Amino acid sequence: MELVNDRWTKGQTMKGLIVFFMPMLAWVVDVPGAVVYSNYDPAIPIYGNSGHGSVAPEWSILSFGASENVGVDVATPFQVTAGSYRLDSISLPLAHIQEGYNLGIFIFPDDGGHPGSNALDSVTPDFSGLTSHPRTLTYPSSLHPILASGNIYWLTLGVLETNVLDSSSNAVFEWPENNLSVIGAFGYHFFDFATSTWKPWQTFEGVLAPAFQIEGTLVPEPASVWLLFVGLSGLGFRNWRKP
Repeated sequence: MELVNDRWTKGQTMKGLIVFFMPMLAWVVDVPGAVVYSNYDPAIPIYGNSGHGSVAPEWSILSFGASENVGVDVATPFQVTAGSYRLDSISLPLAHIQEGYNLGIFIFPDDGGHPGSNALDSVTPDFSGLTSHPRTLTYPSSLHPILASGNIYWLTLGVLETNVLDSSSNAVFEWPENNLSVIGAFGYHFFDFATSTWKPWQTFEGVLAPAFQIEGTLVPEPASVWLLFVGLSGLGFRNWRKP
């Protein structure tokens, strides 16, 4: 009878330890909904004015071979600090100026001061609710890549379809500058219609960066998880061996 009571007591103690450590375990393993980076306040209205106070990702084909044809991607960098995060979503204000919705949202790693060649995440959003007045929307990540602490990444708004034959893929958007006077950088990526390739990125420093916010889930350091489990196991073993 004493052995049964002893096992019951130890079992109850183990359950108590688990209950005690569960909030800590949840903190270490998963902290969702954190702001990874933000350069604007969504509560403050942003007033765009096409061509002024904004950048404009665009695909505009007047006709095949016309000199007025324009294709341009736009990007701005951000650095991840205070830990690594799994990308959850991207929030930014956008205005739809004219025609279609030929635009995607991408995350690229930094490659010597401009976006790299391989996207870490690619989102094809539903832009149907946008108008010519900037509106902040949140777009969920599709691949949920890990954004490593200390690394620089580029949020890029880019053309999805490079149709040079006619205007059926035309799309013009406006991406307003941030409303907190955050000085940063942005880059343009122009399409070369003579070669049907994209020209090298042109970047500009010391400017008001386009407005956006990156949301993610904190990824625990392996050492933190290991120490927690070692501590939990040690306490449990000590109690189990206690006479």
